[in-house]
Amino acid sequence: MVNNPLTWAMIKDSAPLYVLLHYLDYGIGLYLGISLGFKVGWKLGIPLGVVGPIVWHLPVPFTLAASQWQFDLLAFFTLVVSGTFMGLWVKGVGRKLKFSLLGMWMTGDTILSTLFMTGGTFYSNIYLNSPYGPGQLEEAGIVMFLFMNIVIVILIIKLLNDMFNAELRGEEN
Repeated sequence: MVNNPLTWAMIKDSAPLYVLLHYLDYGIGLYLGISLGFKVGWKLGIPLGVVGPIVWHLPVPFTLAASQWQFDLLAFFTLVVSGTFMGLWVKGVGRKLKFSLLGMWMTGDTILSTLFMTGGTFYSNIYLNSPYGPGQLEEAGIVMFLFMNIVIVILIIKLLNDMFNAELRGEEN
């Protein structure tokens, strides 16, 4: 997320901050999508909600966005738009599907954080023109893993709370 030269300087020096900003970018879109007064179907919500995070976490796009502010700006907008479409779709789905989406996100995030924690050479300055060395990517992987687990616990508590409240009201979902 490019806000100003100070933010950009910090991103180029800190892989953990960079991955946290990707969560923030997508989260802004997700919140926006959930907050808007309409929904989209799965044919728009899933492809457009998933393509941004997948593309920007492949080695070459990730490195381009981390090393050039123009690509980072594009990544920011793409992640916000993807999050928005996912938010527009996810608010209309049932609990079971939400748990499935949570599981898929955990799987993808675990794979990426494991790649980072085990050296991240495909993402580092060993093979690509990345501003990050393997050590910084290991730190980013640890931060991702911790963040993911904190978010998972919060979301599971919220989903279970919603489920129990619905049961008390006599609703099925």
